[in-house]
Amino acid sequence: MMKVLGVNASGADLWVALYGDGGPEPTDPVKLSLPAGPEGGYALNAFRTTVGHTLSEWSPDLIVILSPRSPQGDPAWKLALPRVTAETMLILAATDCNIDVNRVSQSQVRKNLSIAKEGGLRDHAKSLLPVKVGTHWTGKRDLAALAAASVHPAGLVAC
Repeated sequence: MMKVLGVNASGADLWVALYGDGGPEPTDPVKLSLPAGPEGGYALNAFRTTVGHTLSEWSPDLIVILSPRSPQGDPAWKLALPRVTAETMLILAATDCNIDVNRVSQSQVRKNLSIAKEGGLRDHAKSLLPVKVGTHWTGKRDLAALAAASVHPAGLVAC
């Protein structure tokens, strides 16, 4: 059985969906959140440790981070920093657990899952993954599940 952890980052929140041979599986927690406050030592170490414990519990074979849509112009560094920091801490924790991490673009997800170019990925997620798995599914964790499905050998057939 292969398990892929899909990640859809929004600010300091990493929305997650564990995708197994049978499709999306419940996770607790549904997101991994970088603590608010100063970007420094103890909070980052605690986040990395918590993520490492969570990854050990879930035991994914692979982690796939959904890249953000290309912004118009340069994103403000202040807005990008929490996401970059949270994703970096996730990658470091995954490395500690010997779990490979890949990135996948929204266009790669569309290509790998044969999703039409018309409409947003969110719109397609509603029809491709109609069963909500846990809380905060629509527009957050469903996109993480699509990212995971796009690299899982079973693809959407698992659903």
